[in-house]
Amino acid sequence: MIKTYKFIIVIFAAFPFLLNAQSGWDALRYSYNDVFGTARSQACGGAFSAVGGDLSTQSMNPAGLGIYQFSDLNMTTSLRIVSNQSDFMGQTAFKSASQLSINNAGYVYFNDLNPDGDKDRKWQSVSFGLTYNQSANYKREIEAEAYNPHSSITDFFVQSANGTPNNQLETDLYSYGGIAYYTYAIDTLTGQTNAYFPAFNAGRVQQKVELSQSGRKQEWNFGVGANYDNKLYLGANLGIAGIKYGQNLYVGEEDINQLHTIYQNNPNAGPLEFPSEKLDFNDRFNTSGSGVNFSAGVIYRPVDQFRIGVSVKTPTFFFLTDNFDFSVSHTQQRTTTLPTIYQESEKMSSVYRLRTPYEVTTGLMYLFGKRGFISADVNITDYQASRLRSQYSVGDPDYYSYESENAAIREGFKMAVNYRLGGELRLNKFRIRAGGNLSGNAITPAFSRYQDETNVSNFRDFVPVRYAWSAGAGWRGQSLFIDLAYVQQHHKDFYRAYTLYGPGSFTPTVLNTTKTGIISLTGGIGF
Repeated sequence: MIKTYKFIIVIFAAFPFLLNAQSGWDALRYSYNDVFGTARSQACGGAFSAVGGDLSTQSMNPAGLGIYQFSDLNMTTSLRIVSNQSDFMGQTAFKSASQLSINNAGYVYFNDLNPDGDKDRKWQSVSFGLTYNQSANYKREIEAEAYNPHSSITDFFVQSANGTPNNQLETDLYSYGGIAYYTYAIDTLTGQTNAYFPAFNAGRVQQKVELSQSGRKQEWNFGVGANYDNKLYLGANLGIAGIKYGQNLYVGEEDINQLHTIYQNNPNAGPLEFPSEKLDFNDRFNTSGSGVNFSAGVIYRPVDQFRIGVSVKTPTFFFLTDNFDFSVSHTQQRTTTLPTIYQESEKMSSVYRLRTPYEVTTGLMYLFGKRGFISADVNITDYQASRLRSQYSVGDPDYYSYESENAAIREGFKMAVNYRLGGELRLNKFRIRAGGNLSGNAITPAFSRYQDETNVSNFRDFVPVRYAWSAGAGWRGQSLFIDLAYVQQHHKDFYRAYTLYGPGSFTPTVLNTTKTGIISLTGGIGF
């Protein structure tokens, strides 16, 4: 029991009382990247840090700008089809969504420093790049429903209200406990001070969870790359990043077996019961903001066929704003005068800073003459280095230290090694490409365990998975080019609509398998 209680406390530290409070999960969400860039890069699994000569390389390794031999203008449009399978306490559900967006666009200006081909001149060229990348897309729909015999979201309301006098809760439109108390989703525990009991004591309700996510992470890049003696390529890049994320959570609970509905006619009802039939909880949340990062890299070509690339990307320093509100609708016994009580919270906001992890990438490329190439990247990202910070100075009334959240990041996340592999076969003007990538697990085992719904004292291990495979084709003319790619991303993760702590408590977990098919088309001109 001691081990179980310690685990619940660890999980609780990562999921604070306020569902919308900033946590390590925000840092993780905004640190992940999808397969992005041009269709050519996507089709090769994103393994382009040593390849260069492509708009995608400016964000991966800006030294790739130095490999350009002409100016380049192109744009990539992507259609995303997202399918999600949710497993929730033995029940499976499916939900899908789609979205069309611009994934990549940009311009590279090539400046030839040695137009006469002087063999004694070492600096051959310098190129300047301005590109846009959508590095992550958050579009997803989750739906799950099952009978929960152990807990209710009203237990979460109780834990957020305990310790607060009821006269404060009566006028509190900013907390979950206050809204729950107003709608009788919780009530005062007789004989105890500042303690409460839930409408659906001990669970035993049909529970439905719906989560709608949207938004994107994007980056505008301003970079320069230079070619020294056709052997050494150097580059630097300034990235201006932006985040726009929205989330709508719905939790519905219903007493389908009438265990909570009519106290006086229910011999199974306990002392902590009052007539309740149904509860609807809606939580609305969005984040927006911007940040800045810097990257530098080098590509070295010891022989014509072989290239080695190394790049370093600093953390992105984000300034973010969260806006959120929520509501509770509670239906009691149908024969009462006021069967349903509804109340919305006040609209709230929070401003804070986020530092994402740094990244180090090493890439190799082998060129088979004019027949094509094969390339591989290894990327190291230290998710444990993420940090949340207050926008305000110590001593300011709005200052918050984020000590517990950052402690949870240090305990819950770790360094991950990500692998990318790809290749291109050239058939005169046509290109055939394929690739794949595998992202290392960034979550420690303690944070990825979940409770067994058949025995709440047991825990199961869950291993998050992120990988993708891709394929594509292209055509290269004298100045025009067009590329097509298909990427299949697989992502396994989990979601908790609420978190409970303490011995014997049960936190339900939705296990998700998300498959995202991405069809990308790039058109461009070289001059």
